[in-house]
Amino acid sequence: PENAVIQQITLGPENTFVVTDSGYMYGCGVNRYGELGIGDTKPKISFTLCPMTIEGLSPVQEKKPPCCIQ
Repeated sequence: PENAVIQQITLGPENTFVVTDSGYMYGCGVNRYGELGIGDTKPKISFTLCPMTIEGLSPVQEKKPPCCIQ
């Protein structure tokens, strides 16, 4: 994301997510099963805005995207 301050990066074997300081989540990767949550299963080679925000994010809080909660 251009001019965004990244607060968190989550790496998986086939997909990557970043969360900005404003709480927006972007993802890229294989997206084989729709893991990016953007309504399709097409691979994304550049970061794409995911339809989710994470409210109250600050550098000391840990918030994980739904794909990474176990």
